[in-house]
Amino acid sequence: MAYNIYNDAFNDWAEIIKARYSISSVIGETVRLRGRNGVFKGHCPFHDDSTPSLSVDDNKGLFHCFGCGAAGDVISYVQRMEGLSAWDAVARLDGGDRVITRQPSIPWDDEAERIKAAKDMWAASEVIEGSPVVSYFESRALPVEYVGMQENIRFARGSFDNSAKKHPMLIAAARDVHGDVVGVQRIFLTEEGSKIDKDCKRTRGRGKGAAIRLAGENASVEAPEHIVICEGLEDGLSYARYHPDAIVWVAMGASNMANIVLPDSCRKVTIAHDNDETGRKVAGEMAEALVKRGLEVYLAPPPEAFKDWNEFLTYWDDEDRVGPTNPLPWRHWSEDDLYDEDGNLKAGIRFPIELKDAA
Repeated sequence: MAYNIYNDAFNDWAEIIKARYSISSVIGETVRLRGRNGVFKGHCPFHDDSTPSLSVDDNKGLFHCFGCGAAGDVISYVQRMEGLSAWDAVARLDGGDRVITRQPSIPWDDEAERIKAAKDMWAASEVIEGSPVVSYFESRALPVEYVGMQENIRFARGSFDNSAKKHPMLIAAARDVHGDVVGVQRIFLTEEGSKIDKDCKRTRGRGKGAAIRLAGENASVEAPEHIVICEGLEDGLSYARYHPDAIVWVAMGASNMANIVLPDSCRKVTIAHDNDETGRKVAGEMAEALVKRGLEVYLAPPPEAFKDWNEFLTYWDDEDRVGPTNPLPWRHWSEDDLYDEDGNLKAGIRFPIELKDAA
């Protein structure tokens, strides 16, 4: 399916995203599907469907309802379910968040009920020490001593794709502008601490307008005047590790970055976006909107060789990848590599104290 309202680059991006997902895995999030050989049936979520009139074909990558006529591919399905543009639907899928779909037989259209479910899940969670979450973060150069100080990151167990087994999961609280928990983001893991599946993120509650709040080790969280906004949790943690005075709010996806509601105390925003087309586009649009509101805005992508801030940190901490095989061989940096002609650190980088001394 071509999306003629955008350009060829967007259509190429959409085809890549469609190839990443089986359409049944997205629709099957809450619609109970039955079938075999890649062809399924279920009750259509777009109308009061008393008989299974929705057909889902993984082989073709399409869905079609014989009752109401709704039809399309995985992107148009996300558009219809969430009321998004084609661009935002692709960006949401590209961000790794599985779409939270709704169907008439499940009362998730009641926002208060969704938020209550998220609060209950958060209240039942535990500290991360001794859990597979520790291994997950350590594999991303984020030590438990640092992550453990974050009040909005915990450990829990839950069902992945409605299976009976309770899998380990990283759970992060999404808070509204008043600081109240209104949603949670979960990353399902194996017992060893790796992602259970390439599409293992789930959001419960309300994500729009909310953020996962993180803080550098020296940051003051009360009435922040300067807030850094990141797309993903690992990138937010990585940025805050570089910048110990930073307050970082994680949007849980590129499409939600511009939706975050900032407190009245905020006067300056840094957008720590990814080094890809989506990240640059979202950051540019967001910066323009924030400037119109009278805020001081800065863009802070990682250095050019890296897709995101966590990739930068992973290379930075890897002692085995020094020299020409490492795009960031920090052990071999000289003063000329680190500072510009005015004596400022290049790319706005600040160093954790243990690495600053080594460099």
